[in-house]
Amino acid sequence: MGVIPDETLRELEEQGAGFGRNGNGPERIFNYRTLREIAENPIPAPPIQIESICREGEVGILTGPANRLKSRTAAELAIAVASGEPVLQRFKVERPAKALIIQNEIHPGVYDERLLHYGEPGAKWTDNLLVVSRQDFRIDANHMIQLDNLMTQECITFAVLDPISEMWPLDENFDENRAPDVTAVIERLKELRDRGRTILFVHHDPKDDARRARGSARLIDAPDLRIYLSKANKKGYEIARAKVRIESRTLPPPEEFDVVLGADGRMRHEAASMTDEQTETLDALSRLGKASVAELALALGIDKHAVGGRLSRLAQRGKVISEGSRPARWRLC
Repeated sequence: MGVIPDETLRELEEQGAGFGRNGNGPERIFNYRTLREIAENPIPAPPIQIESICREGEVGILTGPANRLKSRTAAELAIAVASGEPVLQRFKVERPAKALIIQNEIHPGVYDERLLHYGEPGAKWTDNLLVVSRQDFRIDANHMIQLDNLMTQECITFAVLDPISEMWPLDENFDENRAPDVTAVIERLKELRDRGRTILFVHHDPKDDARRARGSARLIDAPDLRIYLSKANKKGYEIARAKVRIESRTLPPPEEFDVVLGADGRMRHEAASMTDEQTETLDALSRLGKASVAELALALGIDKHAVGGRLSRLAQRGKVISEGSRPARWRLC
């Protein structure tokens, strides 16, 4: 092995000493910063757009089975940003702005009827909500350039794409189950995110409370924000109800809650209700007194994994507690 001459070592040390400082020397590899530099000049976090839900400049997914108020909830978020009114009459909009909804699924006339419940005659904010219905928008290079131009011209900072399954590129080889294909689409959305826009796309999943989405796992892994909607039993004269769980990389999320569609066509927030499965589990524990996961699975006629999930969520709500180990035994709080 050769030996580096002393003169060469000194040259390397001198280059390293001036590397990337005060604009002198070559650019730093990966544009790194030291902790001292971060402490002296931290990069500000993006501003919060909606309390407890999202910041400006995020990619989010809203997912759940059919008839779980996905499209209505996504529209509620966009309408709140445009109007400045609280989301679901609960979560404050910190930075009102123009918002955009692109929807490729529902008949434009039906979608208009939904929106008219929010459009007070003469309200100035109604010019802040732009709606594109069934114009065959696709997340391809051409349409994304047009979307970027529209958001720039109209100063739009929040956009809903509903549903993403109707917006995949028209490529016969595209497969939503293939991670590289989905990643390419998400990267196009992230280009808008990096310009300070929040992009929320709606997607379908066949299972309730699965905390997943149909297709590649990248649909869940890649977004900054995940909103899951699942079954909740409607009460009284309300039209529909769904359970909401929010996961965020940038904000402490709110506790699980219910979203309710009232007879007036408006959405509202309510404290989380119990699902049939959770009530069934609590009833079984009440009968048994104390039970292991295996014993509960036998009593309920379901597998142990499903029981474990139910108990975990009930424990988070302070309804049950485990005692001992190998195996732990569960009881009501």
